[in-house]
Amino acid sequence: MPIPDETLLSKIRSNDYKKRNKALEYLYDTCFKSIKSFVLNNSGSEEDAQDVFQDGIAIVFQNVLQNKFKKEASLNTYTYSICKNLWLMKIRKNSKITEVDILGEVEVEDVKNEYVSLQRLEKIINELNPDCQRVLKAFYFESKSMEEIQRLFGLGSIQATKNKKLRCMKHLMQLISKKKLAIKDFVE
Repeated sequence: MPIPDETLLSKIRSNDYKKRNKALEYLYDTCFKSIKSFVLNNSGSEEDAQDVFQDGIAIVFQNVLQNKFKKEASLNTYTYSICKNLWLMKIRKNSKITEVDILGEVEVEDVKNEYVSLQRLEKIINELNPDCQRVLKAFYFESKSMEEIQRLFGLGSIQATKNKKLRCMKHLMQLISKKKLAIKDFVE
């Protein structure tokens, strides 16, 4: 039987350790499955999902205690969003390593005194779908901010804009990998 958010919030804010635990266990029971599914569908493992969920619950707990949870969504949706964003941040953080791995193992010394050929890079970007082309060019070539890109493409939020850019970069990396290109293919 679902527990109303107000009841959960009062239990989380309670000084009674058992009440807090019951509320957090309820969040685990109702949210973890969807978070696990999201992480598994986005290059993660079950262990990653558990780590992200624990970090997310800690943030939710702190935000509830500090009255940062504004009740604009259900507590379950809020918890899911925090965990999802934590996972996306982790992917982005690790994507730099992944991108280098995809592009080929090249020592930084090999390319540090070289210039990236924007023409060569643009040529491969032009093989992406038109939306991705425009997003990546706006961000990397035209130095537009996420807010400008959000307005330009009519996206709902900054997070949606970041997610779109991340998906486009993923498609670009897959294309580069498929063509067996390396960093040296983009430097002059």
